[in-house]
Amino acid sequence: MRTGLCLTTALATSVVLAAGASAQQEFTLRGFGGAIFSPEASGDFSVDYGGYDLDGSLDFDLENGWIIGGAAGVNVTDFTFEGEVAFRSSSVESLTASYAGYSYSYPADADVEVTSILANGWYNVPLGEQWVGYGGGGIGVASADIGSYDGDYKFAWQLGIGLKYAMSEQMTLGVGYRYFQVSDIIEDQVDVLGYAADFASDYSDNAIIAEIGFTF
Repeated sequence: MRTGLCLTTALATSVVLAAGASAQQEFTLRGFGGAIFSPEASGDFSVDYGGYDLDGSLDFDLENGWIIGGAAGVNVTDFTFEGEVAFRSSSVESLTASYAGYSYSYPADADVEVTSILANGWYNVPLGEQWVGYGGGGIGVASADIGSYDGDYKFAWQLGIGLKYAMSEQMTLGVGYRYFQVSDIIEDQVDVLGYAADFASDYSDNAIIAEIGFTF
């Protein structure tokens, strides 16, 4: 999936450069950070258990965590196009395995750390002399690290809305909401009754962020 990472980086860069070259509009820089809540990671596994196919699910009980990131792009009329890099982290409290009508929970001591690279598009709506609302989303790739597990980059996307206040012609402060999701971000083998089971898990979270932006 390293090819996907290269393609996403190239897409984000080309969108920003093409928009800036075609419209000669403002370039933007943005930094943000905040809290993620209701993170979820769960998936299905399958194992050959004594000649029988045993299917089940594995759920990660995740604590709320945090996110930090930055973006660079251009403003073109009412739109902002940007490339974004973000890092989010939350702790795993326990794991719950369910199969054959039974569920087993056991404690875990690890962090789920997700790095994402996205190409975003935001539509800006003036709400007054200094206030601007926005909404949109982005697509790209993300990878997860959990303890010794180092995942590959997989397809990721997000949706978001926010509100910005112009402190000056060059600087804004704002708040925003993001919903983020990655498919099959964790692909590994897990131990089920002493058998190695193939496992794939999705990841999603919600985030409330504070942000600072600059135009030049």
